[in-house]
Amino acid sequence: MDAGNVVRTIFYSSALLLRAPGMLIKYKLKRRGAVNTFRREMIACGVPVQEAEELARVYPFDLGDLMTLMRTGS
Repeated sequence: MDAGNVVRTIFYSSALLLRAPGMLIKYKLKRRGAVNTFRREMIACGVPVQEAEELARVYPFDLGDLMTLMRTGS
């Protein structure tokens, strides 16, 4: 590997490390908004509030599930 590739790899790796926290925060906020929208739409469709809360709790892809998936490499 020549010096140019090493510098490029270090640059892109550091850029990813600096962007990762912002990406995680953005994901968490967008997911929270999606869960709230999902819950409101379920209630608007006539689903009882308690059941809509339960369904919103199991809304797909919590951040912990995503991190577990990344750790296992699957």
